[in-house]
Amino acid sequence: MPGVERLATTVDAIVHERHLHRPQAAPIAESAFMVAAALMLGVVVSRVSLALASVIAVGFALAFAVSAHVALARFGVWQASAIPMAAIVVTFIGLSLYRYGLLDMERRHIRRVFQRYLSPAMVDRVVASDQLPELGGELRELTILFCDLRGFTALSERLDAAALTRVVNGFLQAATDAILAHGGTVDKYVGDAVMAFWNAPLEQPEHASLACRAALEIRRRIEALNRAPEHRNLPRLEAGIGINTGRCTVGNFGSTHRFDYSAIGDAVNIAARLESETREHDMAILLGPETAAKVTGLATVSIGTLKLRGRAEPLAIYALVAAA
Repeated sequence: MPGVERLATTVDAIVHERHLHRPQAAPIAESAFMVAAALMLGVVVSRVSLALASVIAVGFALAFAVSAHVALARFGVWQASAIPMAAIVVTFIGLSLYRYGLLDMERRHIRRVFQRYLSPAMVDRVVASDQLPELGGELRELTILFCDLRGFTALSERLDAAALTRVVNGFLQAATDAILAHGGTVDKYVGDAVMAFWNAPLEQPEHASLACRAALEIRRRIEALNRAPEHRNLPRLEAGIGINTGRCTVGNFGSTHRFDYSAIGDAVNIAARLESETREHDMAILLGPETAAKVTGLATVSIGTLKLRGRAEPLAIYALVAAA
């Protein structure tokens, strides 16, 4: 301020007895504000987008500046504003760099791991849940689906390598699209077969019904593939599908250098066996008893029992027909 204005301000304060003062507790209050702002910014930066977090940080700084101005103009109380506002800016920059360098790196790692198995919408849910992929697993009830291309040996004898590759990739693409469309997790491809499961990594209460609807969708997509003009001179495709529900260990299996998100357990073996039994029973989709009991809105038919190695009691099996 110019010297004359400083003198006029001083005289005015003396004449009207409006003196500036600074309470003894002001440094404590200012420090408490900086700590509280840092904690709130930590929560904000970790949970919302950086653009929204920057708006909130600017709001904190403006709120403190306005409060300082009001305290000075109305009550003659002087409080430090430059240091707290600078602290907000420095804290926000530091937290943003931390988020981009660590938190977002972890989320990008989750997205990179799971985008091979899940639909984009499911990947977004996994990233939002902050469930980091680690080596190991958990016990959970899953519904497992195995889908295999029938007559693959005959196809491989009739077609050259290029045509066979095109047919198999078309089949796997159709099956994968149907699985992802119904919220399934693609586990692996084994030659001309695909394995998928539901209710992991996120919980899906209707996992049995979702798997069965995905199986019906696979059949519809294969029929559309058979009717496609580019498939006109190729053999007709048929698929066998086995679905079973049960307790499995699901998680990341492998080594510290490479691991895959997968499921293992007796329920998985039964689903694979049901898929192979579709040829014996001339049925497109076979279900285990727990899947048939949990599925809703779809028609199932009991077709007998299946004797499994290592089991004293035979396994009841069902055929999935269509929507009820």
